[in-house]
Formats: sequence, C-alpha cells, structure tokens
Amino acid sequence: MSYTCPVCKIKYKTSQDCGNCGFPTPPRLFLSESHAKNWFNVEVLPRRTAWETTDRISKLETLVKSHDAELQELKNQDSKLKALVKSHGDEIQKLKNQDSKLKALTKSHDGEIQKLRAEIENLKQRFDKLTVPSIPSDKAAIKISGKGSDPWDGVKVGDKREFGPYSWRVLDVQNNKALILSERIIEKRPYDSGNENATWETCELRRYLNGEFYNSFSTEEKARIAEMPIPNNNNSWYGTSGGNATNDKIFLLSIEEVVKYFGDSGDLKNRKGWYEENNNDVLKDGKGYYINDEYNSARKAVDADGTASWWRLRSPGGYSVSAAYVGPDGRFSIGGVVHANSGGLRPALWLNL
Repeated sequence: MSYTCPVCKIKYKTSQDCGNCGFPTPPRLFLSESHAKNWFNVEVLPRRTAWETTDRISKLETLVKSHDAELQELKNQDSKLKALVKSHGDEIQKLKNQDSKLKALTKSHDGEIQKLRAEIENLKQRFDKLTVPSIPSDKAAIKISGKGSDPWDGVKVGDKREFGPYSWRVLDVQNNKALILSERIIEKRPYDSGNENATWETCELRRYLNGEFYNSFSTEEKARIAEMPIPNNNNSWYGTSGGNATNDKIFLLSIEEVVKYFGDSGDLKNRKGWYEENNNDVLKDGKGYYINDEYNSARKAVDADGTASWWRLRSPGGYSVSAAYVGPDGRFSIGGVVHANSGGLRPALWLNL
C-alpha cells in the first residue's frame, strides 16, 4: 500500500516518511512540533491541549446553534410585534380621524351656540325696552294653558269648552266665574242606594261627585273649581223637603235651574203638569207630574254612545224617596223617580276664569 505526499505529491510507502520532503507517513491528525514548523510554519499545540480545544470548539458550535435558534425566535417575535404595532397604528389613526371630526363638529356647534347666545342677548335687550301695560287687580293672575292662551278667556253663555276629560256647555257667567254643565251624560248612578229618604245633603251621589269624581281632575284643574253655596228648595208642586243648603264643588242642577237655563214656558210656576196614558201625553186637569213644552229638545241629552237617556236632578220629587229628572225625550219630570234607580249624570260646577 502506498500514499501520496500531500506536500510534494510523490508516492511513497506506508512505513516511510516522504523520501523527497520528509513529510510523516501515514498522515496523522497531530503533527510533531518539528514537522509543523518545517512544513507548515505553524506552532503546534500539545496533543492534550488540542483535544481540549476541539472539545471546546464543539461546545461553542452547539451553543452557537442554540443562540441561533433563540435569535430566530426573537426575530419571529419581532415580526409579530411589528405586525401588532402596525395594526394598532391603524386603529390609532382611526381614533385620530374620529378625534379630528369631533373637534370639527364641536367647533361648528360652538359657532351655532355663539349665534344663539347673541340672538338671546338681542331679544333680552329688545324685551327690556318694551313697556308693559298695567294689569287690573282682578286679572293679576294670567292663566296659561299648554296651547298658549287660556281657552276660557272671553267665554260666554252657550259656548262649549273642554275641561278635564269632558266637554262642557256654559250656562252662566258672573263674578269672573262660569257655570258649566257636562255636554253628555258621563255615567249612570243611583241617587242613594241605601237611604230612601235621602236629601241632596245626605245622599251618596253628592259624596261621590265631591269625592271620587272631583279627585279625578288634575291638581291644576281642581284649583279652578270653585266651592259654592248650593240652595236646595222644596219641590214647588208637591212640597217635598229639599233639605239643608250645601257648599259643593260639583253638583247636579235643580228644577229651578233647568227652567232658568234651558227655557221657561211658565208651566212650572203655573203648575201645568201632564200625564202619560197609552204612550200619549195627556193634559187633563193640569195636575200631572211632568212638564211637556217647547223646550223638550233643548233639555234632551245623550250618553257617550250617542243614545238619548234620562238624567238626574238634585231636587226632590213628589215623595221623599224620589228625585226629579229630565226624560230621554226632554220631558221634565217634577214627580221624579225613586232614589235606587241608576240614572244619568250631567255634573255641573262653577269654574274660576
């Protein structure tokens, strides 16, 4: 077996060094110091030191590989961070754009507010220059409704107005007050279901009207309803007692008030009463129990459905167990109907103007 000298390229046997240049044969990993100096002009480390160096190099290479992996991981994280920063940057830009729009809008509104303030100031100056006329003492309290002026200003007899949830007819105006009557029959109730001999003063219907019904109005509306002295005359045809006078906020009309406000034919004063026989009106001796005259149509009333119905009065009827009423056809019963019957209600009240 022969070798080729790595220095001079001459072949030689294994057991010999190169005969031309003396290079050691076979080639060895670690050269002697003399060979190293003669052929490579380098210093050769001692064999043990060389081994340690080789081991150190191997460990360093392993450490470098580990650091390379860590470095690559850091680069990956850096890329992710850059992507995240870019994403947040877009969101930040959107927020900046929104902020710019808000600032522009605020600036625009500030301009409008400034104009409004200037206009208010101008109106104040103009108002200060106005001369306000003196107000009579009886008109010192100016009433203002939700629609502007008070709908009751300038009201006169015969007018119709809304108050609370109902429509009302004006029957009288005096002393800065208006007597009003509900235009329709609002509900049906007995005069008194338990006390047959009740008068207006003691009946449950009066308690209802001045209690539950009165309290159905708002605080502002109740403040306008005046409490008034109410006379309760005896029945002029039959002499039935009307009881004591009362002070009421809400009441029913009397026989005398129906004649006064719906028309007076003189039949009440002259005791001209009619009878009903076989569904016909019969005058006979004039001592009948109801008035049948030219004002029947004026006295007629309908309920919420538009159906004509009879309505109660506060005056007593022909007996202590009855009260007067107006029939569905407008005929005017002085003799009355018993208290327990459920009759139509047309409340009346005096309203402060």
